[in-house]
Amino acid sequence: MRHYFSFSSLFCVLSLLTLTLSSPVLSAEEATDQQIPITSAAPQLSAPSVTVNEIKIPNLSTTIPAADIHHADRFEEKTAIIEKGRIDLVFLGDSITHFWDVAGASVQETYFGDLRRVNLGLGWNCTQHVLWELENIQADRISPKAIMLMIGTNNIGNKKNTPEEVALGNAAIIRKVQALWPDAKILVLGIFPRGNLADHPHRAIIQETNGKIAKLADHKNVFYLDIGERFLNEDGVLPKNIAPDFLHLTPAGYEIWGKAVAPLLRCWIAE
Repeated sequence: MRHYFSFSSLFCVLSLLTLTLSSPVLSAEEATDQQIPITSAAPQLSAPSVTVNEIKIPNLSTTIPAADIHHADRFEEKTAIIEKGRIDLVFLGDSITHFWDVAGASVQETYFGDLRRVNLGLGWNCTQHVLWELENIQADRISPKAIMLMIGTNNIGNKKNTPEEVALGNAAIIRKVQALWPDAKILVLGIFPRGNLADHPHRAIIQETNGKIAKLADHKNVFYLDIGERFLNEDGVLPKNIAPDFLHLTPAGYEIWGKAVAPLLRCWIAE
């Protein structure tokens, strides 16, 4: 019997290889330089060879589910979709993900329109709100193959959480997703840049946070991708045609996002 290796399968392999090779690998000296002083309750995520399941996640504001979500009506609408079952792709995040259904609606239709999906992104979400969502859906009604997660900008901008706290919140979400849907592959995105100019104070905090979130990838079921630079011009400026308020995306911004992630997510769903 002959076995054929399809072009789509080859593309999936190449996509995964690209993600693996592009993930940051730091020397011990570089990792030490990137660490920040924290309490003993929050372990350093930059420690080598530590998987999400091996991390001791302390009880922090970023790691404990919080019920004070915004857009409760939207959440109810999305839970009703989940109750019907048959979902292959789940979006998790804040308003930037939420607005896939608004500014990004036509782009979403282009890249994901034929997929069975649910967008659980809610405006103002922090990591703790995503955890609450995951605890308050009928998760056993669906068996998604792909999860896309991008969360943390509100923790940084509104809650003033540290990079370590935000990364631990992401770790808690990944662990929860794996408990709910152990066969799903998770694409964790670096937090997108915010602020108009390259020297905006949030930029450095986001960069440090993303360095820690990147360490959560195991390159088996959890993968990390940072597409933030694709939204910027050569001077590091976040232009208004991409993000008019220097945070939320225009359709052009969603086009960049969709083009970057759709091939890989579709590969996972096709497996």
